[in-house]
Amino acid sequence: MAKKPKDVAIGMKRGKGWITLSPLPKQPESKHLPRVKTEILRRWGIIGLLDILKEAAILTGCLDCFQSTGIGESLPLDLLHKRLLLCIYGMGTNMGLKRMAGVDPHITAEDLRYTRRRYLHKEHLRAAIAQVVNALLHARLEAIWGEATSTCASDSKKFHAVDQNLLTQWHARYRGPGVPVRLPCRTPLGRHLFAVKVLYVL
Repeated sequence: MAKKPKDVAIGMKRGKGWITLSPLPKQPESKHLPRVKTEILRRWGIIGLLDILKEAAILTGCLDCFQSTGIGESLPLDLLHKRLLLCIYGMGTNMGLKRMAGVDPHITAEDLRYTRRRYLHKEHLRAAIAQVVNALLHARLEAIWGEATSTCASDSKKFHAVDQNLLTQWHARYRGPGVPVRLPCRTPLGRHLFAVKVLYVL
């Protein structure tokens, strides 16, 4: 009979068999990674997440996906977009709308709550995410990444999110509220899509 590996523990949990694997040892850092990080910092410096969200919204026009549930709209478009960005950022980072209201002295927490109730809905959010992802796929160089668009892993990473988050759902496997994000297999493009989806863990 084969011996049990040292990094595997077999026991019981909730009256059923349970197999536990010890974590893998830390992998050595690539010798080129510090140089890449240094060059990125030299070229672009430190960019705030809100600036990235604003740039993505300008380049893709994804804020147009958020339409009012009312009959008429009286808000100027630039003010509406500013409120939408603050709402998306506050909800996506779990900072909350009350904290985001302090970014602009002319925007109150009640303004952001009104914008959330009237404009931010799950269907609009999914459409905005799709628009950003499609823009990323359109901008890539096919000579480098190829033409395939459907290569993705079957597993996902769960990010904790509050119940007020539009995409929060209860997952039986993870035993808690959160947002599962699937990471595409193509590493460079996959990281971009992964970052955008996390940014819009809206």
